[in-house]
Amino acid sequence: MSNLCYVGLDVHKDSIVMSVAESGNAEAKVFGTFPNDINKIFKQLKKRSPNVLLLRICYEAGPTGSGLSRRLKKEGLDCIVIAPSLVPQKSGLRIKTDRRDSRKLAHYLRSGDLTQVWVPDEQTEALRDLERTRDDAKNAERTARRPWPPSSFFHVKGIVRNLFRQSCPALAWHFHNRV
Repeated sequence: MSNLCYVGLDVHKDSIVMSVAESGNAEAKVFGTFPNDINKIFKQLKKRSPNVLLLRICYEAGPTGSGLSRRLKKEGLDCIVIAPSLVPQKSGLRIKTDRRDSRKLAHYLRSGDLTQVWVPDEQTEALRDLERTRDDAKNAERTARRPWPPSSFFHVKGIVRNLFRQSCPALAWHFHNRV
């Protein structure tokens, strides 16, 4: 098992940056940037290691969902999804690029410093999407009932001006009589 390959993926809607860290202490290297197409990614992983049992793959959880993880597991690859907030950060390194992120993921996967998150099955993910859609619809309905904030309503009707005159007559006189 000395020739394991640890692969870090930085996944976006249009592209995936792949980095590989070999067993040992060598630095992780960027393998390439590929379109976000599972078949092309699988082909690149096969090029990297014909024996898929020797690959360990990870990527950060994000808006792209868990479909990539489920598909890679279906193909027989060991893929985990990582909590982005729990990836170790070096102090002072504030520059984030796709290539750096994927190298960092491959490095920390090899060292065992990453925290895995639960990957929901397709039914659970569909139920979550339905719940989010319902929440969005309820918020849209709530804002449709009240088209503007109450404070702008009071300004339009002159209520705030009248309250200001009643609460501080000296200032009201000053603002009313200014030139």
